[in-house]
Amino acid sequence: MSYQVCLFWLLFYSSMGWTASQDWGMPSCAKKGVWINRSHQHLKEIPKDLPESTQYLDLSYNNLTSLNDVDLQLLQNLCFLRLSNNRIRFVSEACFQMNSNLEILDLSHNLLETIPYLPLRYVLGLRVLDISGNLYRSYSLGNTFATLQKMTVLNLGSPHAPCINKKDFTSLHNVTLKVVKFSNGVNLQKYEAGSLVQLQMLEELSINMSFCGKVPMLTAMLRDLNQTKVRNITLGYFSSKDCNQSIDPFRGLSDINTLEKLTFTHSWISSSLITYILPKLGQSNIQVLVFQNITYDDNTGGIYFNGVNGSTRISLMKSVIFDGVTHYQYNYPLIYINLTLFLHIAYVKFSHSGMNISPCNLLPDIISLEVLDVSNNLLDDTGFWRSRCNYTNVFPSLQKLNLSHNQFKNLGFISSKLHQMKVLDTVDLSFNSIDNPDTCSWPAKMTTLILSHNPLGNTVFNCLSKYFLVLDLSYTQIDALSSDALSRLPRLTKLYLTGNFIKQLPSHLEAAHLHTLYINFNSINIISQNMLQGLPQLRQLNAGNNTLYCTCDMYWFTAKFDKNLLVEWPDSYTCNYPSNWAGKTLATYNPNIIICNQLFQALIGVGTGVFMCIVLALLCYCCDAVWYFRMLCMWIHVKRSQSRKSGEMETPIYQFDAFISYSEEDSVWVTDHLLVTLENAAFRICIHKRDFTPGQLVIENIINCIENSYKTIFVLSKQFVKSEWCHYELYFAQHRSLNIQQDSIIFVLLEPIPSNSVPRKFVKLRKLLNRKTYLEWPQEAQKQQIFWSNLKGILETGNKSIVLIKAPTDAALDDTDQVLSHKSSLR
Repeated sequence: MSYQVCLFWLLFYSSMGWTASQDWGMPSCAKKGVWINRSHQHLKEIPKDLPESTQYLDLSYNNLTSLNDVDLQLLQNLCFLRLSNNRIRFVSEACFQMNSNLEILDLSHNLLETIPYLPLRYVLGLRVLDISGNLYRSYSLGNTFATLQKMTVLNLGSPHAPCINKKDFTSLHNVTLKVVKFSNGVNLQKYEAGSLVQLQMLEELSINMSFCGKVPMLTAMLRDLNQTKVRNITLGYFSSKDCNQSIDPFRGLSDINTLEKLTFTHSWISSSLITYILPKLGQSNIQVLVFQNITYDDNTGGIYFNGVNGSTRISLMKSVIFDGVTHYQYNYPLIYINLTLFLHIAYVKFSHSGMNISPCNLLPDIISLEVLDVSNNLLDDTGFWRSRCNYTNVFPSLQKLNLSHNQFKNLGFISSKLHQMKVLDTVDLSFNSIDNPDTCSWPAKMTTLILSHNPLGNTVFNCLSKYFLVLDLSYTQIDALSSDALSRLPRLTKLYLTGNFIKQLPSHLEAAHLHTLYINFNSINIISQNMLQGLPQLRQLNAGNNTLYCTCDMYWFTAKFDKNLLVEWPDSYTCNYPSNWAGKTLATYNPNIIICNQLFQALIGVGTGVFMCIVLALLCYCCDAVWYFRMLCMWIHVKRSQSRKSGEMETPIYQFDAFISYSEEDSVWVTDHLLVTLENAAFRICIHKRDFTPGQLVIENIINCIENSYKTIFVLSKQFVKSEWCHYELYFAQHRSLNIQQDSIIFVLLEPIPSNSVPRKFVKLRKLLNRKTYLEWPQEAQKQQIFWSNLKGILETGNKSIVLIKAPTDAALDDTDQVLSHKSSLR
């Protein structure tokens, strides 16, 4: 059942004077009802626009004057109808003809001059009927009531009905009526003996009227009730200030064997009246005595009771409740009662009584007392533990002590005094004035402490016991919760921190046994996994009404946390940040898993990295990046070595006009034709067989020859493209050409090279052949002269400022671990 419906029924029963402890059950439609509330709207007739599915209809506090045949005929599902506090005088006999599902009907506080029994013949399932506060002149119930076999609650009352006659309730003889209440202006002048006997199944009777001067009427009623199953009698407005109480009004009370509870409410209670009641408690089976909202007048100088002469019977009394006591002329009672006659009292409540000192000669000596409630009084530390009283061996059975809504201040003092109560396990100190607690010493058996609504602050964690199982620190001005504070409470199972100023939970909240945590109404922004992972037993969490951030930090809480553990989910969980989410429920926040999940981000990052590495590796493989990188490193190494040996010169100086790069397979043509022809034409030519410096690395020799030659001639053939050393020389020559910003490369095509015969590895060579003009060696003799003329022309058109020097004769070089390998063997 929803919270709203439960609250509604609680208010409804309270308004009719019924307590929450009474089990009338809910209407059969309570779990699926459609509730329409049109109260306090000055309506003069029942609205015509009510949904046909209406099951709960509240039209109280309006100006309705009648119920006609057609007013409710469309509401066939109606099970609850409240029409109290209107001006209804007329109820049609057929007004409920179409409302056979009606279970609860409230017609109280209207102007009915007769009890409308005929309309009730259509609602045989009626369970609760309230017709109190009307103007009928008789309590006579028509024969129709005999058909209401399911009715359990009947509320009557009229200031114009002075008598209760035996025949009035004859129709209820076989009805399972359990509760009858006479309220709202009842002013009986006559009661006919035997009237209440008709109510054979009666369990509770409530009468709101003064019995002052009407003791015989009360006696007759009590005598009749002895023939019923009554367990609870409530007497409201029983006595008044000027009432003469010289005659015992409770004769016959002890004869009611089934009576368990006697309640006095809204009445003037004197010490003499209580003196009449006490003997009945020892002679009857009454277990609960309640005085609620009374005015006490000590008209006999105190309450004295030492037992009934000739009787040693121990009272069965278990509970005594004084809730709401006004002391007439500030006359506080003096109580002298032989407590050995009350050995079963387990619960005592003195609340809203103005008590400022504890009766140390009474309460502590009730050896059977298990629960003491002195809340809503004026008690303070020394008022409850009075210095003049002896508190040795007091409250031997007390387990629960309620000191809430008083004026206690010193928590350390209170904790030390509680050691006097050997079996105490629960103390309620809420709504006091306790602040800045010092060192405390709590009894080891005490497991529950309620300190809510006290200005304690964070220092309260220095004043707690490691034995606590349940701790309520709601509304205590705490602004921080630390892991260290919880570590001092290793056995804690329930912690309530509602209504504080906590902004952040510790990153590792450790409480191995905690299963209930309330942190609602704080200022918490983020609830992450690492904050709660130290709570393995958590079964209930209330984190609503905080200033929650709807960001990725809340991803785990919104997506992964078990919402069945959350109290008030989802209504109390709303976003406070960012602004575009403010006011929206957290349940509607669905962040992108890729953006917010760190594992996904890591997987995507690693996957992307692996993919890029694979792509890069493939590119390097396809483009010989490793080879080019190695060549670049060699070039840099050689250039650095050269720079250490000599500085830069403004004018380039060359030893040779050209360096010839060729495959060893083409060496015959190179030596017999190319080399002879060029050197005969006075060109200085460099070839590896003759001009490489012994003792240097091959790569260093290649680079030096290219660097010291004005041009580099590449003899291209099918064998050339297969030679790795030729490709090194081509790479370094191109690098040098770019470095000096001058075209220093000459291609001589010795034989045709099909484009598909050039390996993929030599992509650079393929591009150069497509981009540059090359000289092709002709087979015809007459064309060969043109070839030599063109080649010599290219070598002769160089910069005339170029300086040629004589080749060095000193072969002394730096020592090295690697000697020159025979290049011919590698070509």
